[in-house]
Amino acid sequence: MDSAVPSTEDIQHCSWRRFGGFVCGIGTQAMFAVTVLGPFTFHRFGGQNLGRWWFLVNTVLALQLAVPHSLLLLSSTRKRLKS
Repeated sequence: MDSAVPSTEDIQHCSWRRFGGFVCGIGTQAMFAVTVLGPFTFHRFGGQNLGRWWFLVNTVLALQLAVPHSLLLLSSTRKRLKS
């Protein structure tokens, strides 16, 4: 058998990987659509006055980005994602 011709197992494995990537992409777009509603309504109708809690709220929002981003950049996480 020619080594350039993929086997049926390779095609099925590739198909499942492609399907998984497609589902992940659709999920990402759906999450983006849901999360964009918050900033949109804030800019459209104005926000609430947080008073003295504004610093705490901003800190939590900043950590929501920084912590997962840092975890994804760890070499152990990148190795796990590549395998």
